[in-house]
Amino acid sequence: SCSIILVIVFVFLFIIVYCLFFMPVKYHINTEYGDSFTVTSVSDGLDEIYCLQDDNSDFYCELYDFSKKNFKHICNANGFKCYQIINQTENIYIISIKAVGSFDYIDYNEESAEAMRSRFKSSHGMEIKDHFLCDEHLVEIAGPFLLDSYYDEMRTVVDDLNNGNYEKLKEYGLTDEMIKDTESLEKKKAVMNQLVEGHKRKY
Repeated sequence: SCSIILVIVFVFLFIIVYCLFFMPVKYHINTEYGDSFTVTSVSDGLDEIYCLQDDNSDFYCELYDFSKKNFKHICNANGFKCYQIINQTENIYIISIKAVGSFDYIDYNEESAEAMRSRFKSSHGMEIKDHFLCDEHLVEIAGPFLLDSYYDEMRTVVDDLNNGNYEKLKEYGLTDEMIKDTESLEKKKAVMNQLVEGHKRKY
């Protein structure tokens, strides 16, 4: 009878440990901008990984640290929507260019720098490049990576912004309506000039 009790206690402890360390934990996030995400945490006993997935598409990204308080709303403009996940481990922007329709991410973690450079040279980065002037937040978030990957092209973009050659910039997401919005246009111009100067000092 004593051995049976020990077995029951062992099984009970095993279930508790399994639930604490191995059972997936799910967080549901309904955003102010009308989106819905599910974050699932999975542990192998040593590391914990969080998978953030859009409930309405196949978009997902992996995180190494997450809590709901880390999820920030950045903007929901006419052409661009953005969230940020930021804590001591993560600094990731979840972006949606409305002309494209799907979500993507931009990872500012130092460990991900090389992977992001490769990503920006792929179809993901080219899609962002084709629309990045649609919003000043996107210019600020994507600009550093675009300069790293397409420096000469971005210098031409800055020259066209400074010289008022806006028609040429429609291939980067600028529209007639955006050209008329001089306040936003000046912000984009200021951000790009600042990023170019910073890039020069960096290299």
